[in-house]
Amino acid sequence: SDQQAGGHRFPLARSRGPEPAMSSDEGEDIEEVLAEPDVVLGGPHGRTEILLFRPPPSIEAVPRAFSGGRADQYELTYKMARMECRLVRAVLEANGFRPTTSNDFNLLWTGQAIKPAVLQQFNPYQKVNRFPQMHEITRKDKLCRNLGRMREIHGARHFDFIPATYVLPAEYDLLIADHNRSKEAVWIAKPCASSCGRGISIAAHLHHMPIDEPCVVSRYLTNPLLVDGFKFDIRLYVAITSYEPLKLHLYEEGLVRFATEKYHNSRYCLSNHFMHLTNYSVNKRSANFVENQDAAADDYGNKWSLTALKRFLAKRGVPVDLVFRRIEDMITKTAISIEPQVIANLKAAMPHRHNCFQLLGFDVLIDDTLKPWLLEVNLGPSLAADAPLDWKVKSSMLSDLLSLCAFQPYDKRGLREMRRRSAAAARDRLSRGMPAFSKQSDRAMLAAAGAVAPESPGGRRAPAPAPGALAEEQGYAPEVRRWLREVDEADARAGGWRRLFPNATSHAYLGFFDTDRPANIALTDAFLRRHLAAR
Repeated sequence: SDQQAGGHRFPLARSRGPEPAMSSDEGEDIEEVLAEPDVVLGGPHGRTEILLFRPPPSIEAVPRAFSGGRADQYELTYKMARMECRLVRAVLEANGFRPTTSNDFNLLWTGQAIKPAVLQQFNPYQKVNRFPQMHEITRKDKLCRNLGRMREIHGARHFDFIPATYVLPAEYDLLIADHNRSKEAVWIAKPCASSCGRGISIAAHLHHMPIDEPCVVSRYLTNPLLVDGFKFDIRLYVAITSYEPLKLHLYEEGLVRFATEKYHNSRYCLSNHFMHLTNYSVNKRSANFVENQDAAADDYGNKWSLTALKRFLAKRGVPVDLVFRRIEDMITKTAISIEPQVIANLKAAMPHRHNCFQLLGFDVLIDDTLKPWLLEVNLGPSLAADAPLDWKVKSSMLSDLLSLCAFQPYDKRGLREMRRRSAAAARDRLSRGMPAFSKQSDRAMLAAAGAVAPESPGGRRAPAPAPGALAEEQGYAPEVRRWLREVDEADARAGGWRRLFPNATSHAYLGFFDTDRPANIALTDAFLRRHLAAR
C-alpha cells in the first residue's frame, strides 16, 4: 500500500524489529577485527601485499588502535588537507589507518587541487585523491567548453548529452540570438563554480536572470521523467584510477534525489525550487521533505537507491539496460574529453604511475523520452552519511574504491633510513664531481621499501589467472602483460565497481582520443580477443 508522506506517494517502509543488543565485549571484538588491515597478494610474482578495505558497521564505531600485528608493522597513516570528512576517517581507521600531520602518509585526502610541487615529493607507495586538471570537467564553464570542442571535432551526434549551454559573458551574443529564435524556451542559469543548488535561477525571459554576471546559461529541460509526479536526478559514482592507460569505473549503486513538490510544466512555477531542483541541500529545507530512516527501505522518502529506481522503472516497462548503456557512454566520453590536459600535467608533475586516483559524482537527468542528460560533474561528491541509506551506499562505495586503488604497505622506517644514506652518498658524489643520483640506485632503494610477502605466505595464495585469460597472452610484450595483470587484479578487488574502460567494446571510443595511446589500444585489443575466444 502507499501513503501520502510529506507530499510523496512512496511505498511504506517495511516494519523491522529492534536490533539485537550487543554486549560491550562483542562491540570491542568487532572493532578490533576491523582495525586490523586485510591484504591480498598480487604483483608480477604474486607476492606483493595489497590492502583490502571493509566498511565499518556504523560511523559511530571508531575502532581502537591495535598494538602489534600488521597495523603496527605497516604504519598505515592518512592525512586530511583542506577538508574534514567523518566517513573517510571512519573507513580508514576501521582498516588500521591512523591520522598523521607528517608527510609520511600512505594516503593524502584533500579537498582541493594538488599542487605539482607537493605531488613531485611522493614516493611510489603514496596516493592522493586528486588528478590534476579535473576542474576541466567539474567547473560548469570548463565542462561546456571541453564537450563543445569534442562536438566540433567529432560531430554533434556523439556529444549531444548536454543541453545548449552558453558561458557568460563570452557567449552573451550567442545566447541572445538563441533566445530570440526560441521564444518558448525556458532557461536555467548557474554560477560556474558553485554547488548544492546555490545561485541557480530559472526563467523564461533572460531579463529575469543574472546574465550580467559570470555564469553558464542552459536550456532548461522541461520534460523530465517523473516518479509519481516528482522530478528526480541520479548521483552516480565514477572512479578514475589511471589516465595512461585510462582506467574508468562506475559504481553499481548510486543515489536518486527527488524534488519535494510535484512537477508542473508551467511558467508560473519556475521560481519554485522545491519543484524544479533536486539538490538534497535545497529540498531538505522543505516542509515536505521525507528523510530515509531505514537502509533496507531504499524506495522510501526523498532519496532512493539506484537499485530501487531501476526496480521501479523495470516494473513499468522501461528498458533500464538500454538507458544505462547510454549513461555509461556519456561518462566515458566525458572522461576522454580532458585526457590531453590531464596527461600533460601528469607527465610534468606525477613522479610515479599510481600516485593519483579520482572519485567523481556524475549528476544525470532522464527525460520522458528516456534520453539521459549530463547536468554536472562533481569534483568532490558529498560523502556526508547522516541517513542510513547514505551510510549503506557511501561506506561500501568508499571501501571498494580504496581496495580498487591498490594501496601497498611499505617499510617507512627503512625508506627513511635509505633516503638518509642516499643523501649522504649524493653529497659525497657531488664533492667528487659526479652526478648526485643514479636512476638504478633510486629504483633499488624504492623496491627494497616495498611490502613483499615471504615465499611461503602462510595460507594466502597468489591470485589465479584472470577468468578468460588466453594462453597467447604470454606472448605479449612485457609491458602489455603488466597492464593486463594490473587490470585483472583490480577487477578481483573491485567489489561494486565495474570497469567501463578498457573493455572488449572500447574500440568504439579510441577515435575520440586526441592522441593514440599504445596502452589503451593494447588493452582494448586484448580484452576483445578474450571476448571473441569466449563466444
